[in-house]
Amino acid sequence: MFKVSIEAARQAQDRAAAGIKRKIAESERLIADYERRTKRPLATDLRSLARVNWAAWDTYVPQHRQASSRA
Repeated sequence: MFKVSIEAARQAQDRAAAGIKRKIAESERLIADYERRTKRPLATDLRSLARVNWAAWDTYVPQHRQASSRA
């Protein structure tokens, strides 16, 4: 009976570890997809710049700076 409990606990632990690994892999895929969509191209040669869909590139959002008052 004790051996069965140990085996059941080991199986539950293996399932939990597999679930965590699956969630980590999914997170890595989502992060990679986000970075592919939002990061600007790092290379500056004409060929790599020509392949970028600049209309869909929305990383740059102008920031409005408030004028600081100096007295």
